[in-house]
Amino acid sequence: MKKVTLGGVEYTLSALPLIGLSAIGKNLDLIGDNNSADGVQALIDGIWYGIRRNHPDVPREIVEWNIDTHNYKDILEAFTFVNKTKDRGASGKPPARK
Repeated sequence: MKKVTLGGVEYTLSALPLIGLSAIGKNLDLIGDNNSADGVQALIDGIWYGIRRNHPDVPREIVEWNIDTHNYKDILEAFTFVNKTKDRGASGKPPARK
C-alpha cells in the first residue's frame, strides 16, 4: 500500500484487485508508455480500482480530474510500486535480456 494525494485528499492505494486487472486487460502494458490514450485510461482505472479497495465510495471522476502534469510521475511511481512492476521500463514491460 502507498499513500497518494488527489485533489488535496490523501488516499491509500493498494494493488489492483483481479477485477481491476481484468478491466485494464491488455492496456496494462501501455501505462507510462508515451502517454497514449489507452495507457492514460488504464492508469486512471488502475488507480481508481486500487483506491477503491480502501475507499469504496470514491468516484472515478476524483481520479480522472486530479491526475495532472504536476503529480503524474508520483502517481505512476505509486502505481508501479504497489503492483510490483517497479523493475519494468516506461512501457511497463520487463527490460530486455542481454
